[in-house]
Amino acid sequence: MEEKWSGIVVVGIYFPYYKDYFVNDCRIFLKESIPKALKKNAEKIEPLDFGILRYVPSFEKKAKEKGKTKGVLYIYYVKEASSDFFEELKKILEEKKKKDLKEGFSNAKNKKGKEYIQSYYIIYGNYVG
Repeated sequence: MEEKWSGIVVVGIYFPYYKDYFVNDCRIFLKESIPKALKKNAEKIEPLDFGILRYVPSFEKKAKEKGKTKGVLYIYYVKEASSDFFEELKKILEEKKKKDLKEGFSNAKNKKGKEYIQSYYIIYGNYVG
């Protein structure tokens, strides 16, 4: 019998730069697309919290970036996830990143795409609360 996992999963996405629509597009993608795509890999995936990531003053690259948005994160409660849950999650994020790079823009000449995933991270742990 396969061992199941339950707990908290945090997905963070960093932007290559900032545009007003990045935050909302990422919020919708993380809230709707991720749980829908992973429903076969877990009994329950419940979005709990959404947050905006900003530059921390002591670690910023430039003083003018102080407090500017650099990404987003979403926190989920996951119940009874299968052993391939995290591989599938990574696959979904990698495919989205590749799609954005292909359809998005990588230079100032073409500004019609949605290249908003520069990098991402996945953190998981036990649910306390």
